[in-house]
Amino acid sequence: MKDEQIELILSELEKKETWNDEDLLILDKYSHSKSSMIRNRVAELCAYSNKDNIKSILLRLINDNDNIVRAEAFDSITIAFPNKEIAEILKNKVVNEKDAIARSYAILSWIDVALMLSNNVKSEDINFLENQIKSENDNHCILSYCYGLYLFGKDEYFDKICSFLDSTDYQLRCAVINRLRDIKSVINKNDICNKLIKLLKTEETIAVKDDAERLLKELHFS
Repeated sequence: MKDEQIELILSELEKKETWNDEDLLILDKYSHSKSSMIRNRVAELCAYSNKDNIKSILLRLINDNDNIVRAEAFDSITIAFPNKEIAEILKNKVVNEKDAIARSYAILSWIDVALMLSNNVKSEDINFLENQIKSENDNHCILSYCYGLYLFGKDEYFDKICSFLDSTDYQLRCAVINRLRDIKSVINKNDICNKLIKLLKTEETIAVKDDAERLLKELHFS
């Protein structure tokens, strides 16, 4: 069966409010597809259910041989199963994931679960991120660590997050704006606005400009 036909089947599953056993078998079947695009789509859909069958699929896909599939699976397993078991699995992936894109997703996913599981940030979680950032070479991952540390109460990482707005990598600049959207508050609102206004004076990439202008509007009306 062609990928286009499989995508139609998966799109029909997406429209359903609940999945029956047959639907779960379909997802399991296509999670083994030779096409990474199809496996990625399955990983995306699995965020919608917390059934044991789905958990088994996602636990396999976070070890997929395709980095984008792994990244999507990290995201979905966080949404569907935000528990201590998954937190430990994601923590292990943060340490051992070799691909920077997938590792960045693992970091963000672990941060999300850690925050959901605890009303009070643990010092061991802060120490974990600070130890990991010391040996990190990829800027996207460093940004993710800084984002987590800021959410964990380490305000000094705000300036480090914003410093990546000066990066020559436009995708990283877009990622910074997304992180700033996630951490915006009454306390840092003016600082974020000033950083974005400064960025827009020289920014030439349309995607970055659009993201920055959109966030400025959100801050203006918040």
